[in-house]
Amino acid sequence: MLETAFARERDNLGEHLAGNLRQTEAPAAPMAAPAGAAATDTRKLNVATYGLDKVPVVRDAVKKLFPDLRVYQSQGTSARRAMADLAETALLFDENLAGKTTTMQGGPALSRASTMFVDGLRVKWNDELTRLWSEVKYGNADQSFPHLREIVGNLSGSPKGLTFDQFKREVFDALNKGDRHEIPQVQAAAQFIRKNLFDAMSARAEKAIPEFKMWQGTDGESYAPHMPDKDKINANRPEVVEDITRYYVADQEQKRAIQQRLEFHHAQLQSWNKQIAKLEARLLERATAEAELDIRRAERSGEAARTERRAETLEERTARIASEAPTSMKPSS
Repeated sequence: MLETAFARERDNLGEHLAGNLRQTEAPAAPMAAPAGAAATDTRKLNVATYGLDKVPVVRDAVKKLFPDLRVYQSQGTSARRAMADLAETALLFDENLAGKTTTMQGGPALSRASTMFVDGLRVKWNDELTRLWSEVKYGNADQSFPHLREIVGNLSGSPKGLTFDQFKREVFDALNKGDRHEIPQVQAAAQFIRKNLFDAMSARAEKAIPEFKMWQGTDGESYAPHMPDKDKINANRPEVVEDITRYYVADQEQKRAIQQRLEFHHAQLQSWNKQIAKLEARLLERATAEAELDIRRAERSGEAARTERRAETLEERTARIASEAPTSMKPSS
């Protein structure tokens, strides 16, 4: 069932998140368990009444505040269960009044669990990248407040080394080059991201989806998602729009040229097919004519053989009659 799949995925995500939190030595948030959970899902998820829902004006206003209320007020129990497991809601249900949780197995919905997972990794990455960048930037034991020190250095007109944004760009380049870089800290940051995000999520996808296979690159080749520079795009929006428009116009022109070539080749192929059909018809006619000639030759050969046998028979009879005739009847020499 759909809600069972959502619950299983949420549990897997919660275990993965708890594992990441333990690696950072942060206490894992306790996961609530549903009271009286049965082997099967028995949730009805009927929205609890609050009195004012009987007033049409208030009821309509509440519907606008809670867009998911339309799903929870539908007749489909499976849809209500799937919505509860998929997205967090502030609505109160009869199960909550009875001391039961909204989700099937307790704990947060998938949307909340995903947010917790992403936010936890974001904090972990930022701390690690900041630590490695400060080593590159200052290279001493005192690495306190590196971002503030960078701002002060820029204001004082004495900036030095890579900025944090430049450091992240180098990390991105390393991710596209097999996690290798001439700066050890950049290489360590790329390997850290690869291990804690790409490899971890790929392994999880391979475990959850039998058809999924992790991409295998050649030596020195690796994958990294492209992250557009939003600030630069907004600052140069007209140029970006022009470049994108030019790209798509050129792409459409190229596709049109390919289409025209395909139309030409298709027409040429049809012409060749017609010629082939004509040649095949001619060959069939010749084959039919040759077959008829063979039949006629066979008939003529049969007739010639019969005529030859008749001639031989007549010769034999003539010779026998001549030998049996009286001497007086034989012609004189």
